[in-house]
Amino acid sequence: DVCSSDLKAIVESCQQIKNVVPADVGIISRQDSMRVIRGYVENRGNVPVNYVRVRINWRNKDDQTIDYDLIYATAGELLMPGKQARFEAGKNNMLIAKCSAKVVDWWVSTDEPPPADVIEAAKSASGGDGS
Repeated sequence: DVCSSDLKAIVESCQQIKNVVPADVGIISRQDSMRVIRGYVENRGNVPVNYVRVRINWRNKDDQTIDYDLIYATAGELLMPGKQARFEAGKNNMLIAKCSAKVVDWWVSTDEPPPADVIEAAKSASGGDGS
C-alpha cells in the first residue's frame, strides 16, 4: 500500500503575474493579479498510483488559507515509483500572497480499475478525456 509520505507535492514556484488591463480607452488602467503555482508530485513509494489529487491552498500575507482548489496531477496515467507528475494552477485574487500544495487522494494501480466517479471527476477536472 501507499501511505501519504510516499507521495510528496513539491512546490517549485508561487508566482504573482500582473496584467495591466486598459479601461475606458486607456485613460485609466487597473491591475489584475493572478497567482500561479507550479510544482510536481513525486512517487517515493514502491507501487504505481494514478488519479493523484492535489489540494492547492491559497494563503494571505498572514499565512491563513483564504481559498483552495483540488486538481489532478495524474488523471488516468500511471505515476510509477521514483517518477514525477507536474501540476499547475492559478487563481485571480489580490489577497493571495502565498500558496502551498499537498497530496490528498490517489488510487493504487491494481488489476481493478478505479470507481467510475473517480474517473469522471478526473475527466471533469482536466476538461475532457482525462489526458
